[in-house]
Amino acid sequence: MSFLTVGILFLSVMFTFTIAGIIGFGGNLMSTPILSFFMPVKTFIPAFAVISFCNSLYQFITYREYLNWPKLLRIVAISATGSCIGLWAYNNLPEVKLKLILGFFVMAMAIYNLSKSDGGVLAEGEKDANIFVKIFYLLILFCGGIIQGAFICGGPLFVIYYARYFGYNRKVYLGMQWTMVFMNAWLILGSNIMHGAYNNMQSILLSVAGVLGLLGAIYWQRRLAGKIPDRTLFKIVNIVLCLCAILILYQAYTKM
Repeated sequence: MSFLTVGILFLSVMFTFTIAGIIGFGGNLMSTPILSFFMPVKTFIPAFAVISFCNSLYQFITYREYLNWPKLLRIVAISATGSCIGLWAYNNLPEVKLKLILGFFVMAMAIYNLSKSDGGVLAEGEKDANIFVKIFYLLILFCGGIIQGAFICGGPLFVIYYARYFGYNRKVYLGMQWTMVFMNAWLILGSNIMHGAYNNMQSILLSVAGVLGLLGAIYWQRRLAGKIPDRTLFKIVNIVLCLCAILILYQAYTKM
């Protein structure tokens, strides 16, 4: 592994997490298709697990007083079950199949983000009028856990779930979501450690580079706050994600 690889991951994390801080959704989702052009998916995913742990720990400490623990533990049970399936896929599926899953997921989320409209948020204490709607959102949460376990980028699906049920209060919404990600991060890190993902200098260097990139992103988020039209940037990013997804799927197709 060259220092160029470490540098690419550092710059990718700093760039994409800076944008994520401005537009409000997944730095990992943006970094993953970029990095997949330079290195195998299984090379950088362990570093993403460390980044996710550090980021979610910071957010948990920030919003811990707004948590509803009984609801949170039920939510974590569903998402963590999905994460176990995602971890199995990551550890057992070949690179080509992982890229196919990743490509379709990135494409679906980019299209969803470009086409979605505001609305659908329940008031505090309000319940779904239709059981099928509730099941649909529970499936979104479960699938978010799968993608989180496999690629550490289930955040966009988590956002859909949490925006509906906790969107009435931004601090509750952020606290509940990030604490769930933090709890899942323990599971994912533990699995990586058991499988020896950090028993080599490559993973250690990439993890350190990722955390430094995250710190750099926090700095730039504060510097750029309010200076960039976030809605325009949001659209541009999702169009680029669509193109990245097409390239990832093409990569996978040529290796089948």
